[in-house]
Amino acid sequence: MRSRRIVIPLVVNAVLLAVLVVVRLPGVAHAQNAGNRPRGEYAMLAGRLGEGGSVIYVTDSASGEMVALKWDSSRRTLSGLGYRPVGNDANQQMGR
Repeated sequence: MRSRRIVIPLVVNAVLLAVLVVVRLPGVAHAQNAGNRPRGEYAMLAGRLGEGGSVIYVTDSASGEMVALKWDSSRRTLSGLGYRPVGNDANQQMGR
C-alpha cells in the first residue's frame, strides 16, 4: 500500500513533465506560428451605428488589416461586422 502512494504521484509528475516538454518543443512552437506574422501594433476606435448600437474598429498597422466589431449590450458580447485589408486602400489613395 505504501509503495502505491509513492508510485501514483511519480506517474502523474512524469505525465505532466511529458506534456510540458511537448508543448515547449521548438518545432511545435514554430508550427503554431507558421504564418510568421509580425507582432501587431493595434489602434482601436469606438463609434456608433445608425440603429443606436456601438461599434469598435480595431486596426493592425503592422499587417494593414482592420476589423469592425459590434457590441451587443443585452448579451454582453462582441460580434464581427467586417474585415478589410486597409493597407491596399492606403496604397491606392497615394497613387501607387
